[in-house]
Amino acid sequence: MTATVGAVVTAAAVAVSLCGCASVGSGSAVIGDVASTPPSAAESFETPTDPPESTIDPNAAKPTGGSISGGMPPTSAQVEDWVRESPGEFPQLDRIFVTTVSLDTISGFTSGTPYGYAPTDLVILGTGVGTFVPQFGQGSTYTWGTLMFDATNGRVMGSFAGPGDPPWVVMPG
Repeated sequence: MTATVGAVVTAAAVAVSLCGCASVGSGSAVIGDVASTPPSAAESFETPTDPPESTIDPNAAKPTGGSISGGMPPTSAQVEDWVRESPGEFPQLDRIFVTTVSLDTISGFTSGTPYGYAPTDLVILGTGVGTFVPQFGQGSTYTWGTLMFDATNGRVMGSFAGPGDPPWVVMPG
């Protein structure tokens, strides 16, 4: 079994490469003996020793749409209302905190700088404490969750969450 270097690996491809079978309707079909055909060095998916440098284009347009404030900078009240009115994500809500930080301040909680943004760009964080169920968390629950908004146009950018008490970075200064 071989893999194409540079190809997009899907969940189905991972399942095939790990078990040597593919789902076909309600059954499965054997594709090959994975154990007897190890990948060559060119086919391995090792992490490069020198990762590429970040190429943030300061002139790239920020994504638009999904604004909670009609494209204007959101107020603390608008962010607090958005958190309060998200019962699917916050089925139990005890407290809400709103604060403004730069993206680099929260880099330990996010998976990188979103496309079109620089690490110094400001975001508004709406943190709810109680029970947080991430939209794509597959049933996971946390004791706090933070919704992230673009501070210039109110665009919903994403969320992050955790167990225990919220970290200092999401608390008002």
